[in-house]
Amino acid sequence: MSTDTGFWQLPFPGQVLLGLGLGFTFVPLSNLALVGAGVHDAGAASAMLNATQQVGASIGTAVLASLSVAAISNYTADALISGGDPQDPALGLGAQVEGYTTAFTWASVLLVAGALVSAFLIKATKDDLPAEGDAVVHVG
Repeated sequence: MSTDTGFWQLPFPGQVLLGLGLGFTFVPLSNLALVGAGVHDAGAASAMLNATQQVGASIGTAVLASLSVAAISNYTADALISGGDPQDPALGLGAQVEGYTTAFTWASVLLVAGALVSAFLIKATKDDLPAEGDAVVHVG
C-alpha cells in the first residue's frame, strides 16, 4: 500500500473479506463457546464469553494502535534523519501509510494464528451439540 493506492484497489476488498469472515465466524464461534454449558450455567457462560470478547478487543486495539504509532514514529524519525522536510505533507502521509500497513500486517498474522489455534484446539463434534428438541430457549 502506498499514498497513491486508491480505496477501491486495496482497502475495500480487504474490508469486504473481513466483514464476510467476521459475520460467518462470530455466531458459530459464540455458539461453540457455549457447548457443554448446562442449562443453569448458560447465562454465566454467555456473560464470560461477552466479557472475554470485550477485554480481547480492547487489548487487541491497544496493541495494534501501539504498533501503528511506533511504525509512524520510526518512519518519521528515519525520514528526518535522512534530511526530509518536516513541513512536507508527503512525509506525514507516508508515515500514516507505514503505520496502517504495519498494523494491518500484524492483524493479519494474529488472525491466521487464531485460525490455526482454533483449527487444532477446538475438538467439539456434532455429537456435542444439543439435539433440536433439547435446546432451551427462554423468552421474556
